[in-house]
Amino acid sequence: MALAGIHLEGPFINPAASGVHRRADLRPPVRGELTRLHDAARGALRVVTLAPELPGGLAAVEHLTGLGVTVSVGHSTADFAQAAAAFDAGARRVTHCFNALPPVRGREPGAVLAALLDDRVGIEVIADGRHLAAPVLDLVHRVAGPARVIAVSDGSDVAGLPDGPARRWEGTEVVLSAEGISTPDGGLAGGAHALDRAVATLCAAGVPLPDALAAASSAPAHHHGLHTKGRLEPGCDADVVVLTPALRVAATIAAGRYIHGGP
Repeated sequence: MALAGIHLEGPFINPAASGVHRRADLRPPVRGELTRLHDAARGALRVVTLAPELPGGLAAVEHLTGLGVTVSVGHSTADFAQAAAAFDAGARRVTHCFNALPPVRGREPGAVLAALLDDRVGIEVIADGRHLAAPVLDLVHRVAGPARVIAVSDGSDVAGLPDGPARRWEGTEVVLSAEGISTPDGGLAGGAHALDRAVATLCAAGVPLPDALAAASSAPAHHHGLHTKGRLEPGCDADVVVLTPALRVAATIAAGRYIHGGP
């Protein structure tokens, strides 16, 4: 299957919302470095997650948007006004909404509410039953609607390895289990499940099946500008995932050919 593109999540994120990213590697965005990364990717860089409140953050949003890269607000302590300014500057996504972002408070709505209330913004959710509670997934769907909810796996380089201790590529120690990927002290350290799990989790949260399927297909394709992906229509690519009634993968078709399952 063809690589649709690269999502660069870090290093231009806030150390105060770093999650399992090593703080020593994090830094504010600088125009020259962004340009070099874009050029080195040779057109493959599609999404960059950054914290707009960092020095140079809004300028980075404008620069990346001008290069045709989608900017996603994430791993950020941005308040409502800072996030709204980033969306006005061109940011069009929020990375794994609610996770590594300030909580929503009555007098401090923060980046989450700024994203949910902006119809231009795609809302990523890690719908694995662990990162977000079912009522939160239901709320996001009700507010954002099927065209804006984007299911993501948040998988890392250790996803798919056997259960037990492991090290991520940069040396961070994690533990894999049936529940997901954790830090040794039990904190969240990324997702471990594919998007069939996301569809099932969204449905269990009360999201209608067509909308849950859209979150894993047409919505992300639209927000990535992939006009021949995510839809079963003439002229679109014949990339299809066949699910069982229990919403587990039964077969996968890429470019019209079975690569998993099949007759």
